Amino acid sequence: MKRIYKTHFDAAHFIQNHKLCGEKHGHTYHLEITVDMPQDWFDFHLIKENVDKIISQYDHHDLGNMTCEKLVVEIYQKLLQRFQPYSITSLNIKLFETESFGVEYP
Repeated sequence: MKRIYKTHFDAAHFIQNHKLCGEKHGHTYHLEITVDMPQDWFDFHLIKENVDKIISQYDHHDLGNMTCEKLVVEIYQKLLQRFQPYSITSLNIKLFETESFGVEYP
């Protein structure tokens, strides 16, 4: 059964040599995690707790020269490790940098 958790965090970044994003600026990133687990019931707070531990590494931090595409892969890999003990069957992440633009992984 798929479980969905939505959250957000604030962070600054820049994209080197980019005309519009070359200067440091900030976003409120919106994150949607979908975790598929074989259990009929699973405590949502365990999902929130694991996601929030990863997100705390980014919230109100300067991410440096980081694109949304790189960031979603980095978050995905960290979450995959955290969810390994729960025998997940799939993990999907959507990360929105603005209200209109985001990426999905994988």
